[in-house]
Amino acid sequence: MPNCFCAIKSCRRRAWSDDCVSFHKVPVNFSRKRQWDSAVGFRLPKKSYVCSKHFLQSDYSKKTRLRHRLNTGAVPSVSLDKSDDTPKEDYGGAQEIAKERIYDNTQQSAVLAEGTWPHCKVLLIEECLRDGAFMSSSVHQKKRQRRNADPEFRAREAMWRKRKEHAERNVKKVEVNCHEGALLRVRKAVMKHRRCDMDPQLRAREADHKRQRQQNDAELRALGAEAQRRHRQDNPHTAARKAEERRQQRQENPDLRSREAEARRLWRRAEAEQTAWERLGQHVVPLSQPNTVWPEQQVCIRKNRALMNHEGLDETSTDVWCKTNIQKYEDRPDEQVALMYAEHLTSFNNGRGRA
Repeated sequence: MPNCFCAIKSCRRRAWSDDCVSFHKVPVNFSRKRQWDSAVGFRLPKKSYVCSKHFLQSDYSKKTRLRHRLNTGAVPSVSLDKSDDTPKEDYGGAQEIAKERIYDNTQQSAVLAEGTWPHCKVLLIEECLRDGAFMSSSVHQKKRQRRNADPEFRAREAMWRKRKEHAERNVKKVEVNCHEGALLRVRKAVMKHRRCDMDPQLRAREADHKRQRQQNDAELRALGAEAQRRHRQDNPHTAARKAEERRQQRQENPDLRSREAEARRLWRRAEAEQTAWERLGQHVVPLSQPNTVWPEQQVCIRKNRALMNHEGLDETSTDVWCKTNIQKYEDRPDEQVALMYAEHLTSFNNGRGRA
């Protein structure tokens, strides 16, 4: 409660100015609150506080030394300014606003006009401004005085304000332009796609352009490879030096030799997979979907059956192999399945095993 103050009208104590004073919140219980209201003489707001100067020493519990804790039936009874006209309605924060002090620059008395609030009397406040009180208002007042006295300061403030507004406008403009640019690109792509769908000739031209770009990329890659080969031929010392460095690396690092052997083994396996693809008609029916047959694969299936008949195999052995290995190799890619199928055909043809 850093900004709380005492709700008694004649009290001027605040939490941030009086360190030796404790503040107690108005009780929530209706019966106890009525006792406090009758003792004070007016209806206290629900979220208000009463300082410890309005309670007797006997109202506090003696068990707690560090914290001032009130007894259950404690009621404020010291230095109470009871008012004759007790309001019948709870105006909430109106009493807090009326309780605020009114200061002027010359530290003279200030008067709150009667009738500003229906439950307040004329308040005559004659109190000097303490050090640190209302610091924000004094800072704003000094800034206002400096602005009025110094025209250059006023001009600099106006310039800073204009720069800030200009920067905010530029940021909004950039955001709008980026959004419009993205929408324009999407709109152009959609319109182009629609034109290609409606115009077969345009679709053919787009396919030709794409094919031409792929050919150009392939030619560029080939030219780069040819340039590297010529560079190695023109600079044999560089190639020899690189080979010597590679040999030293293999001698220093035995793992490099094993990795190179593994790479060569994978390369031979890839070549065997390509051979299996060519042997099986370059297409293999996915084993994860054995009952699915696409129209373009019917010719491949006939080729595979002709290959099996040529090698002396029947469909029963192949079907048995597929049924037994469908769960085992379901997550494998089609290339590995093709290689395994080719190995199965080879082993079956040589008589080393039967599926």
